[in-house]
Amino acid sequence: MNISPAKENILKRIREALAQETPMPFPQSEKNGNLFPAPPQEPEIEFAEQFTQLQGKFIYCINRQELAF
Repeated sequence: MNISPAKENILKRIREALAQETPMPFPQSEKNGNLFPAPPQEPEIEFAEQFTQLQGKFIYCINRQELAF
């Protein structure tokens, strides 16, 4: 397979750049902390509260048997 010299030149530069390690430009941005704050309560409870505030009728069932009754 014949590769054009321009393409080979570009690929060579990419290989060389990938072989060299560069320092991270913003090391403080890569912290291990959470990006989003933890919710104050479980999402199911939050949904039920907001749904009932909008005049919805929410009935919580633990399992399918309870749903049938």
